[in-house]
Amino acid sequence: MVVPPRPRFEKLEEEKKRSILEIAAEEFAQSGFSGASFNRIIERAGISKGAAYYYFDDKSDLFDTVISMGIDQFDWFLRDTDKVEEAEEFWTVTEEHFHRGIGLLREHAWMGKFLKVLIAVVQGDDDSKMARAAREMAHWKTSNFLKQGQAKGAVRTDLPDELLSQCLFSISITVDQWFLERGAELSDEDVTYWASLLTDMMRRLLEPHKGGQ
Repeated sequence: MVVPPRPRFEKLEEEKKRSILEIAAEEFAQSGFSGASFNRIIERAGISKGAAYYYFDDKSDLFDTVISMGIDQFDWFLRDTDKVEEAEEFWTVTEEHFHRGIGLLREHAWMGKFLKVLIAVVQGDDDSKMARAAREMAHWKTSNFLKQGQAKGAVRTDLPDELLSQCLFSISITVDQWFLERGAELSDEDVTYWASLLTDMMRRLLEPHKGGQ
């Protein structure tokens, strides 16, 4: 699993943290982990090399921090779904997750850049420890979301779990990429509309057939 951010970075003011994360996410999104420059990131962020190594061990640690904090903020498919009691409540919570996720893309520029990093990592062949951990976490979250839905009777069980997970994962990547290009332009009404529409699309794919699995 991806390690949590270092306490020293966590103690920074929110505005400074967001600035560093946005610049780092943009660099990783444009150049990948291997091509990204730690020195270029800290120069753009306006922090000294000494301060940078006070907050992070190295480029790998910074990358891990971007992934960890981004996933923590962008956790659509885990929060609260394990606490629901009925299938309909599961989908209500899922719609709330979509609403929150789309809102994050609109309100926080660095989140969009983080998502580009995560998609590139998940779809790429980078074999670094951080990339492997990010891929494993992304696939685990998808699988766990499905298992929670199945436990509540909200998700079908007539298809192999691996097939269902891969279908949902591929659709999620496509949806993410679509909203990366449009999220900042959405109004409050648009966010509500798309959260409802995406939930409906997911239900049509995942809900058990009436009278069967």
